[in-house]
Amino acid sequence: MSRLPAQPTRAILGWPLALALLSVAGLIVGLTGDGVRNFAACLLAGLPLAVLVRSWLRAKRASAPNPGGTPRS
Repeated sequence: MSRLPAQPTRAILGWPLALALLSVAGLIVGLTGDGVRNFAACLLAGLPLAVLVRSWLRAKRASAPNPGGTPRS
């Protein structure tokens, strides 16, 4: 069994930390404003869900059988 090369902490935790900060920012903006700020809050707070769905769909597509036998791009 081969080991994966070590990665710096920033590479491992960068995206999850960025999503968490954007989500918290969306919650704060939603509590402190009206109008356009509420729209921005919905986008920021929903960003982790959008990333999760996108990743799930990409993984599902990558693991789906390929009946034609041609490689996927």
